[in-house]
Amino acid sequence: MSLSSFVATRNRARRALLSTAPLIAALGVGVLTAPAAHAQAAISLIGNTSSASVLSLTPMGTIITAINFGGGAANNNGIAFTAASATGSGINTLAVAPLTVTMNAANNGPLSNAGTGSDAIFGTEIFTTTNSSQILTVSGLNPGVTYNFQLLHGDARQLPYNGTQTYLSYFGANTPATLTTNLTFGTGSTTYVDQIVQVSGADTFTASMPFLGTRGGSYNGLIVSAAAPEPSALLLLAPGALGMVGVIARRRKVAD
Repeated sequence: MSLSSFVATRNRARRALLSTAPLIAALGVGVLTAPAAHAQAAISLIGNTSSASVLSLTPMGTIITAINFGGGAANNNGIAFTAASATGSGINTLAVAPLTVTMNAANNGPLSNAGTGSDAIFGTEIFTTTNSSQILTVSGLNPGVTYNFQLLHGDARQLPYNGTQTYLSYFGANTPATLTTNLTFGTGSTTYVDQIVQVSGADTFTASMPFLGTRGGSYNGLIVSAAAPEPSALLLLAPGALGMVGVIARRRKVAD
């Protein structure tokens, strides 16, 4: 083989290896990504766990962030929560990395911290002090990743909340995907609730909690996880990835 042919073969092999690196990496970590240009936002309710006693939480994938609203750093069933406190009127920035998390009242009125029980997570909250809805926003999402949002609510004072929540997932300026569902907590067997919403194809997620006339909105905590890919998707992609690796190996052998 001439020197020019050797160099050309080596360069083709390198380009092929680079083109398969994202797919191989995705298979290795178990989170598949897709090009953002093809994203189509989707949203669905995949779980709603409630109990009269404080919940022992179960992660719904690889945890990206867990935040304790209105309280300090805490732990539930091995899940480490970081602290986040309300800062007053307007948009309250509660986290900036790895995702940006903000909260505000619909009229930009003040938000405040409160203690509602003895638990370190379900016993603290951020709530709106005005008669308006309360909005939680998470931005900086990767549209190629499917996320599970665990929205935590609880009130040991037995001050019930029973209202319709509106969840939205956005991709850029496109029309958002919308989910409306009921949320009940703060009474009897539904004193504590873990409501789980799945989002894909989006860069932003919002949750809107309306004022009900007797009780305003409040959030105790949030867990955001990257969902594991379906086994069938891995099985479909794996042969192609392994085949490409084989092609690269053969080319390198010829080059050598």
